[in-house]
Amino acid sequence: MNKNKSAIQDYRLFQYFAIGALVLVLCYPILMAAGWIDASCPFSGNVTNPCPSCGLTTAWLHLYTGDFSMAMQVNKQALRLLLLVIGQMGWRLLLIKQLHKIKHPLLIDLMVSGCLIIFLAVPYCLDLIRWLAGSPMFLK
Repeated sequence: MNKNKSAIQDYRLFQYFAIGALVLVLCYPILMAAGWIDASCPFSGNVTNPCPSCGLTTAWLHLYTGDFSMAMQVNKQALRLLLLVIGQMGWRLLLIKQLHKIKHPLLIDLMVSGCLIIFLAVPYCLDLIRWLAGSPMFLK
């Protein structure tokens, strides 16, 4: 087996692990609602203003049931972040299927993932930075 073929197989294996992680992210709200996972937010009892992730699990559950208006009331970034996860899953599945045809898969992967992150996650990240800058926990 040549070195290039081995590298492609390793990269394909990485993509499968990434898809598995994204599936877990998508299933997390369902597992929480079913009571299979009991996790609490470390910030909820320690800060006065909610973080940008506050209500994200609940908002995703509303999105799963098609209640978009309620999801946006619970967390305004929920749809963007859900689309980011779904977009990453779709991209990774396509990448696995077309990996043998792509000349520079890592470069293409970084470009596509970067675009998805820029368009879908930057508003959330900006909210997070604003929240961190105004949080008394981090001003000490």
